[in-house]
Amino acid sequence: MKKNYLLSQGLDIIEFTGNILLENPEEISQNIIVFPGKRPGYFLRKYIAEKIKQPFVSPQILSMDEFVDFVYTSLLGYIDRMAGPIDSAPIIFNLNKSERLIGGEESQLYLDEFLPWCFKLFADFEEMSIEEIKPSRLREIDEIAGEQLPPKISENLIKLSRLYELFYEQLHKLNLSTRSLRYNKVGKEIKDVDFSPFKKIIFVGLFALTNSEKRMLSYLAQNERVIFIFQKGPGIDGVLEELKIDVSEVNIEKEPPEINFYQAMDVHSEVFKLNQLISKKTAFNYKDVIVLLLADTLFPVVQHTVGFTNKEYNISMGYPISRTPVYAIIQILSELLETRQGEEYYVPSYIKFVLHPYVKNIYFENASYVTRIIFHTIEENFIAEQRRFVRLSEIEANKKVIEGCLTKLKKYENLKIDQEKIKNHLRMIHKTLIMPFEDIRDIGDFTDKFLTFFSFISEKSPANLHPFTAPFIKTVLESIYELKTSDLKNERFKETDSYFRLLKNFLRTVSYPFSGTPVRGLQVLGFLETRNMKFDNVYILDVNEGILPNTKKEDTILPHGIRAYLGLPTYEASEKIFRYYFETLLAGAKEVHIFYIEGADKEKSRFVEKLLWEQQRKTGKLFIPKNDVFFNVQFSQKEPKSIEKTEDMIQYIKNTVNFTPTRLDKYLQCPLSFYYGEVLKLTAKEELSGEPDALKIGSIVHSVLEKFFTARIGHSLTIKKEDYKIMDGIVEEIFNETFQNSSEGSLYLIKMQIKKRMSDVLNYYQNQDFARRVVVECEGNKIPISRPNRKSVSMCSIKLTNGGSVKIFGKIDRVDRDGDSYFIIDYKTGARPEIPDIEKFDIDKREEWSKTLKSVQLPSYLIIYLSNNPEITIENINAGLMILGGKEVKEAYLFPKNDNKRDAYEHLKKGVLLLIEEILNPDMPFMPAIDTEQCSDCEFNVICGRQWVEKIW
Repeated sequence: MKKNYLLSQGLDIIEFTGNILLENPEEISQNIIVFPGKRPGYFLRKYIAEKIKQPFVSPQILSMDEFVDFVYTSLLGYIDRMAGPIDSAPIIFNLNKSERLIGGEESQLYLDEFLPWCFKLFADFEEMSIEEIKPSRLREIDEIAGEQLPPKISENLIKLSRLYELFYEQLHKLNLSTRSLRYNKVGKEIKDVDFSPFKKIIFVGLFALTNSEKRMLSYLAQNERVIFIFQKGPGIDGVLEELKIDVSEVNIEKEPPEINFYQAMDVHSEVFKLNQLISKKTAFNYKDVIVLLLADTLFPVVQHTVGFTNKEYNISMGYPISRTPVYAIIQILSELLETRQGEEYYVPSYIKFVLHPYVKNIYFENASYVTRIIFHTIEENFIAEQRRFVRLSEIEANKKVIEGCLTKLKKYENLKIDQEKIKNHLRMIHKTLIMPFEDIRDIGDFTDKFLTFFSFISEKSPANLHPFTAPFIKTVLESIYELKTSDLKNERFKETDSYFRLLKNFLRTVSYPFSGTPVRGLQVLGFLETRNMKFDNVYILDVNEGILPNTKKEDTILPHGIRAYLGLPTYEASEKIFRYYFETLLAGAKEVHIFYIEGADKEKSRFVEKLLWEQQRKTGKLFIPKNDVFFNVQFSQKEPKSIEKTEDMIQYIKNTVNFTPTRLDKYLQCPLSFYYGEVLKLTAKEELSGEPDALKIGSIVHSVLEKFFTARIGHSLTIKKEDYKIMDGIVEEIFNETFQNSSEGSLYLIKMQIKKRMSDVLNYYQNQDFARRVVVECEGNKIPISRPNRKSVSMCSIKLTNGGSVKIFGKIDRVDRDGDSYFIIDYKTGARPEIPDIEKFDIDKREEWSKTLKSVQLPSYLIIYLSNNPEITIENINAGLMILGGKEVKEAYLFPKNDNKRDAYEHLKKGVLLLIEEILNPDMPFMPAIDTEQCSDCEFNVICGRQWVEKIW
């Protein structure tokens, strides 16, 4: 007489199953063992092998899906192809055209837009089918919980029922099956199956069952050859009642596990504590497991924990392809093609693509460094030129880029390279990886191009040297091949981005199934991979509410209320499944370590709360010890250290650093910043944004004003009507020289803003009546020319108190004359220009200079100009700023009053002199800024440690 068994939670269900098989070792191969998943089968074989201690023919060990497929094809003899979501897409898409469930009456979604809906519909249809819900059930729903359904929902349910019915009718016509259809067929025809070739059919560890499974298993329960082995846990009584199975209980006394709780602040601290625990163990075996509830945690654990144990480990869980570099390069290529205008590519998108590790490391004669140098040289060139769009052929023929590459590659003596080789290498990469996607015939052609794309990456780059790249690429290629061989292959789209959208939507449903040596070493598993297995030492990460259990609502077409009405799985049912497997996992262990994150938006799982409550009840104490995992972090910031000067530094500054107002201002505000920028020559890497930054806009404005006023040298500032048109023309000219396609997008808006501000400049001069004022020089040019030389720099020598002298350099934007009076004008596109506060500037209060002297730009210009024009005295010259970045255009002058100008000038000149002498004084270190207000914008604030300073607006 056969028995069915219900094991206590402490018993190892795999070992119990193995012992049943070992009762007749000579008949082991004549049995079928069915688990919910695949993984327990590995351990069952291992257990039997350890007991028999000799080679043996294994029984058929199947997952439930494999068992159904085996019965469907081998025992019932059905021959058809199983259709998945991608095979079903064209069927559902075409059916939806008539039913218009998705997309409405007025607009029809294109296939690429419809694909995510298709996946949802397919999943819903499969759920309803496997639960044996007929289409008529959907049409019959008129109220939920006593509430009448709105007419629109009722109408959509009718459409959905029709789509549901037609979908499976179409599958039948095409001789296709799905997972649910196979379950249905096996459930209905199981009575016709001959199981006589098998001694036993043992179903092990079943819990959450569909209606199709219940039908099938209820019939099999009557078969003398069939044995069921269940394990106790919350909800198992309901399963036994539904199947109407009598069981014999098998109980064992087992000590409850030692449970340790770890409250962490984030994933990093979870992994940090896990490392500490793991490092204390000297050996691991398959009875040790790290359970990861989130795929996000996998690589931190692999890289920082198991990767450093120097012991065997196995990973078994799915990892989303959308989180891999393989998906990233598809995304980046998609952006590159989407932002293309005709034959021209958007430069930031191009640079982003070629600097992806898979592209920039393509071999050039077996060396990847050459390609990296080439693409980084191209990046530098584009940053310098501020190009927004470029043709691939222009890049390949760019002499400046090629010469730059050759210069950088000279030091590699064994490398034989010339201009033609660089051109050919670039052309080969462009022709293989980019240009094929410019013209796509259909989905089949699109997938062929990607098969070539990834084959090239795999063969011509070191990508496959990374342990995970090859399997990630393989998984993506399998998915692409599935698209290629599906009924979608002949579908065509009007736009290139539609093909990419289709592929990306499909790949978001794909995961890479990590696999390893499943019966050896430390196990790293997803939660459901632990089903039916017992471990001695269990480490579970991210046991947080919303993760365990996963309380997210179902991603489905059907509302939650209708799902519950139909008896479809809901998130409440999901919680029961998680609770059952969580409790059975813990009950079988000796030692359990539970990690969870507590923070503003995260709290411990309700399962953890229950465990803590049970311990409180057992011990009679409210306080249950837990381990708080926090980094010993000091958030207090140390003051940046001063840099002592050396004789070599002083000599280097004298020989190489030109003292300009800009450099002197940098030192005035922060000597340490001067050291980083002018002595160490550190600069922040410029980024290609595709849009001009504030510095670039300022440069454009200077160029426009320089050209306009240079043409008026020797003429008065009388503004005429035609000057506005001339100014607009200059803006257009400068923009066209600087950018391509300046009449499109954000560039056009910036250009129009500059035109408006230049018009404001003309209005300012017209309203102020500067008819007597004459332009004397612009940027060092003293005669009107159509092509100003903006490289013209003025210079003078200034004596130091020690008898030496230094040169000061400056580029004066414009000098005007009004009778005997001269005016130095400097254009400022910022809204907060700095002018020395003469009344507050105290030469003896050095610590206040940054707030009182503020800037030496205007004093320096006066020093330079008066030195080069001795006929002019300080009494008849002034220097000021034209402020262009405020609400209105205005000028602000260094000397608002004519009283005591000479004294004020000498006072400021002495400040400039002392500033230079301080830079050259070996006893004065480069100190950090006293006033931290400007540190937020400093490019060196991370180096010195003041990145914490917040910007004051």
